[in-house]
Amino acid sequence: MKIKLISIGLLATALLFSSCKKEDDDTTTVDVASTYSGDFDVNPPSTLKASDNLETIAADIKTGQITAITAANLETLYKEGTLSLEDMSSPQYDTWAAALFTSVEKASAASSNGTVIDFTDLTKSPDGGGAGKRLFDGAITEPGQLVEKGAFGGVQFHYVKNTLFANPASVSQEDLDKALALFGSVPSFDKNRFTAKYAIERTLNNGTYLDQIAYEFRKAHSAINQNVESEKVIAVNAITKYWEEALMAQAVNYLYAASDKFADNSLNYDDDGYIGAIHSWSEAVAFIKGFYMIEGTTITDAQIKSVLTKINAPIGGDYNVLSLVGSTSEVKDLNTAIDDLASIYGFVADIHK
Repeated sequence: MKIKLISIGLLATALLFSSCKKEDDDTTTVDVASTYSGDFDVNPPSTLKASDNLETIAADIKTGQITAITAANLETLYKEGTLSLEDMSSPQYDTWAAALFTSVEKASAASSNGTVIDFTDLTKSPDGGGAGKRLFDGAITEPGQLVEKGAFGGVQFHYVKNTLFANPASVSQEDLDKALALFGSVPSFDKNRFTAKYAIERTLNNGTYLDQIAYEFRKAHSAINQNVESEKVIAVNAITKYWEEALMAQAVNYLYAASDKFADNSLNYDDDGYIGAIHSWSEAVAFIKGFYMIEGTTITDAQIKSVLTKINAPIGGDYNVLSLVGSTSEVKDLNTAIDDLASIYGFVADIHK
């Protein structure tokens, strides 16, 4: 009897030891550093050149209202480099970009030759032209915004999610640096462009999306240094989750701004009126459509198609932004699209207004 009690006691001790060891393994944490070490000026990631080229493309298109821009020049920048924008783009964005470059060329040629869009008679500007301070194509959308903002999802996010982070457990420090450059920031997080520029504008909890994403980059960086794979996986998945959310939060913000102006029948076609609304609408379309046919996103392709249809930018169909102006029913559909996005991402009502 005494032997049996000792055996039971030893078994209980063994179980207790085993239980404690498993608990320790399951609760392994990483000490998140306050900084993300590195210097992109000294050691630039291989994705930095393409990022710079996207910025150049956007800047060149902005001059297209006065100086003719050719699709060939934009295409050269798009394809330039050992790792180009073209190399990183989704098939959907690649097809879209080629058509947009042609639209930019036509609109730029028209505008630089003096064509100013007459919103009462669009037959005078079939290829687009100048409108306020902006360059619009024949569909009265802003192709420069579609090119640039669409690439945030269709090129940069796509390459990070489905190439660099395709296997989160295998992500290296080099992969993380490449992703940070595509996100649009630097190790110090004090110089921000692309998605990072907008992530700082949108609130999340008690801070901004940039605060959260910067934390996740630092966490992944620390987990790599401390060899804590489980926490690295959590962090890299969080980076793309919040990246997508930040862009969709900004899309909601722009749709709110456009909705308010489209609903106001007293506005003029100027930068503070309907032209400004079309600008905001174009940016929102770009942010949303950039995620179309990309794997691993929170939003589904069916949801993207539904949202874009409600805001008059259907996938595979003709855009019709002007019919939103002063239309109670169509503005209502646009507001329903905002509600749909809020539901998909769990945004609190009006938080990104």
